Amino acid sequence: MRVAHASPLPAYSPREWQRLLEDGTRFLEQWGVAAARFGWTALDLVGVHPRAPAARYDVMGIIPLIGGDRVVAIDTKSATIRRVSGAELVWPRRAQLGAVPLWDLVPPNDRR
Repeated sequence: MRVAHASPLPAYSPREWQRLLEDGTRFLEQWGVAAARFGWTALDLVGVHPRAPAARYDVMGIIPLIGGDRVVAIDTKSATIRRVSGAELVWPRRAQLGAVPLWDLVPPNDRR
């Protein structure tokens, strides 16, 4: 991810930021090829609200939603996250109106 070595955004604690980066890395390793094959975009994956990136779930991509859990399925319409509790969250892929890719919020001089 373009933000792999960036300082945490103010909306995230250092621990949350590290978990988000780990979730992104794991997702791309396990599901990146499938996501591309199914037509998932950057906003589908790492879209966030520009002023409330950690809070606006209505415009959040799948990776910021993982929260340390595991994606267990993906197709053209949705991805499924299995929580540690065993509960499953099916995230429907939809238009991310008002979202920006997470890396757009990282200051240019902090992108390494």
